Amino acid sequence: MTGASVDPLSLIVIEDSLDDYELIVRRVRAAHPEVFAQRVDSAAALDAALADRTWSAVLSDHRLPGFGSHEALAIVRARTADLPFIIVPGNIDEEAALSALRQGAHDSLYKGDLARLAPAIERELREAAVRSERRKMQDQLLISDRMASVGSLAAGVAHEINNPLAALLVNVDFAQTSLDLVGVVVEPPRSDPR
Repeated sequence: MTGASVDPLSLIVIEDSLDDYELIVRRVRAAHPEVFAQRVDSAAALDAALADRTWSAVLSDHRLPGFGSHEALAIVRARTADLPFIIVPGNIDEEAALSALRQGAHDSLYKGDLARLAPAIERELREAAVRSERRKMQDQLLISDRMASVGSLAAGVAHEINNPLAALLVNVDFAQTSLDLVGVVVEPPRSDPR
């Protein structure tokens, strides 16, 4: 995927510093020249951006004035369950990073270590594709299970109908044989031609 992805990469970058935003985009463009990035710095701007188009991933600073990665992650998850979310803070304590990962962030790396950013995005895009394929397979398996259940139900209903019919046919056949042995001729009723 490095440098030659089929679709252009589209990123939401949650960042209050224009310099940091440009640094992040420049690092990603080194591996993906066709990247489209949009900077947001508030919950409202993030929500509007998510509604505007389909995104490849979200890169988020940890703390912004009045807004942070935990709130951003909650907004992203409310809109789309499996959009890769990578925290790219200037600094973050280990407990806060682990908390974000427990909440559903996919990775966390420091702005001082942006050499890992493009590979982290590529990995998360591959894993998101695998998760999506797995969900599709699970959905197909559920449909197959439902169809098997319907088939079993139909077979059970057919069996329940066939048992009384078989007994009825045996009894009709027995009555016909008994009447033949006695010598009674059973003729169908005639219609009256009046």
